[in-house]
Amino acid sequence: MAAAIGLLLCFSSCKDDSGLQSQVDELDKRVKSLETLCAQMNSNISALQATLTALQNNDYITGLSEVKEGNTVIGYTLTFAKNGAVTIYHGKEGKTPLIGLTVANDDKYYWTLNGDWLLDSKGAKIKAQGIDGENGTTPQLKIENDYWYISTDSGNTWMQLNKATGEKGEKGDSFFESVTQDEANVYLKLIDGTLITLPKEKLLSISFAEPADISITAGASKTLDYSITGATGKTVVKALGQNGWSAKVTPKTNATGTITVTAPDPLIEDEILVWVYDGETKTIMSSLNFIKGTISVASNAYSLSENAGTQEVAVNTDIDYTVSIPAEAQSWLSLSNTRSAMRTETLTFYIAKNPGLTRYATVSIKNNSGKTLQTIAFEQAGGTIVLNVATPGTLSSLLTSQQKQNLQTLTVLGTLNNYDFLFLSEMASLETLDMSAISNTELPAGLFKDNKRIREVKLPDKLTSIPDNLFRESSIQKCVIPDGVTTIGEFAFYYSNLSRELKLPVSLVTISNFAFSLCYSLTGILKLPERLKTIGYSAFQNCEGFSGKLIIPNSVTSIDNSAFSECSGFTGDLIIPKNVTSIGNGAFNECTGIEKIYSKNSIPIYFNYSNSIFPNSKYLGVPKGSKEAYQEVPIWRDFIIIEEVDFDALGL
Repeated sequence: MAAAIGLLLCFSSCKDDSGLQSQVDELDKRVKSLETLCAQMNSNISALQATLTALQNNDYITGLSEVKEGNTVIGYTLTFAKNGAVTIYHGKEGKTPLIGLTVANDDKYYWTLNGDWLLDSKGAKIKAQGIDGENGTTPQLKIENDYWYISTDSGNTWMQLNKATGEKGEKGDSFFESVTQDEANVYLKLIDGTLITLPKEKLLSISFAEPADISITAGASKTLDYSITGATGKTVVKALGQNGWSAKVTPKTNATGTITVTAPDPLIEDEILVWVYDGETKTIMSSLNFIKGTISVASNAYSLSENAGTQEVAVNTDIDYTVSIPAEAQSWLSLSNTRSAMRTETLTFYIAKNPGLTRYATVSIKNNSGKTLQTIAFEQAGGTIVLNVATPGTLSSLLTSQQKQNLQTLTVLGTLNNYDFLFLSEMASLETLDMSAISNTELPAGLFKDNKRIREVKLPDKLTSIPDNLFRESSIQKCVIPDGVTTIGEFAFYYSNLSRELKLPVSLVTISNFAFSLCYSLTGILKLPERLKTIGYSAFQNCEGFSGKLIIPNSVTSIDNSAFSECSGFTGDLIIPKNVTSIGNGAFNECTGIEKIYSKNSIPIYFNYSNSIFPNSKYLGVPKGSKEAYQEVPIWRDFIIIEEVDFDALGL
């Protein structure tokens, strides 16, 4: 045996082994190539697994770079925002197992091997992405004894595949066919045709459809449009104001919406801070800067002719605004719709011909919260004839027969007597009368009673009382009651056409019986003056057009029977002041919009009748310590709830 070994050694040492060494080198090169290929394949499989995880977690690509050997691109490194970087290789070397991904009927990715489903030991498809909270499985490859092996259970068991030749692979052996990109996505195309789309990082930003410095006025609100770049379904927008500023975000879509900003009053220049959170990891902040807005008009007063037609008003502003024309002037004054906001512009007002008395209107320019910023006063002359009655009783002699018959508008100066007043009341066509400048302090009772022609009257400025029946059952629509009038007589405007808001003078003390009863056309809020003491029998009965809260002044001492009966438009609570000592039967009956009743008198008014006074008997608020007293008095004791309240604390 020793001799044989020696012979063999001798033979080996003597023989030329250059060819054998070449074969060994080639085998070593092939083994290293297979080892590299195997590592790259496993890297690619892990990369695919990481890619699916990124998709499932709504991750996105932040970087794509080439992997090179020398000048040759052998793969790519994909960097994700949340899941880090993975590297994929072309895998062109070797006859490799074809590992792929395919979407099954449940819309989930599963692994494939050479075009067929990769199955586990139970024959089930092996999932590549997490399902129901479980992680997906990552296959592993290895080369052993010149064969490929695959494991689907983290290397515990291995299944033999095809022979690992180490030779240059045929077309189609590559793991990835291509890696491409555009502005929005990176596309991984596998050799089996599967296309995986990976979204790129979208830069998160917000922009507003307004300039850097936004003009606004005190108390105004401004709604700003915003748009977000890089928004998703999880994106959240928040806005915060300070120093009295407020902001409300109203999303329209994931990427658009509005922010409504309200300025404090008085105005403090400040900014609104806006945050955008992508719902994952990124938050950005922006701001809206607000400055004090300005608005000016060329003139605040205009005197117009009878046939003025139009009036242009130059406005210089850097804010949004509205133009408010009083309701009583809208029949003759209107605005052109040619204006637009945020510039130097011209407002064009249309003025109707004025056949009547001189008329006035104050137009308000307001911000969008209703705050008045500027006013424009208009005075338009009328087509009236002006007569100066130097000698009482001569009015009729100052007009021609035709004027007596056809005159519709008249202005009277001087001093009139009863004959003059009678003449006025009998004029066949008179609709509009201005007596504001006459020297009379009194008018005859029933002057225009049953007059179906008269529409508008300006009463004498020196008038101290309106006589009984002055416009009873007449067609009067507008009457200016002068300051200084202390009494409105019985039936003064009873069942007349008096319309719109009733303006009572601050001097008024007494509203007599039936003064405004059955004036169905009166509207708006009834403002009773602070000196008023007496509200007569049925004074406002059936004035159902009034709206808002009925406020009884503290000066009132007496409210007679049916004073406000069937005024169904009043709303809110009714407060009876402590100076009221008498409330008549049915005073507030059928005022169905009134809710709670409060009486501020600690001593309840005693009623000697049992009929209804108030619209309901649900709730009565009384002063502290007076509940028992109210529970002993008829009418008051009928309330379901009687509660002692602190009127000062309630602001009543």
